[in-house]
Amino acid sequence: MRHAEVMPANASIGYAGSILFFTTSFGIGIATAAGALARRVMDQSKDSQSLVQTHQTHQLRLFHFCS
Repeated sequence: MRHAEVMPANASIGYAGSILFFTTSFGIGIATAAGALARRVMDQSKDSQSLVQTHQTHQLRLFHFCS
């Protein structure tokens, strides 16, 4: 093979490697962001459940105290 024939193949392999690296990095970033958002939603639902349980417990104690 001559040098001129090998050069486009090397360039296309390098270009494909760059595209593969970018898409992999993008996928990792999206997965990290989705995990962070899911964690935030889970924490908020846990906080709201504990707030409801605390409120119900205070109502029960108040009812017991007044009776």
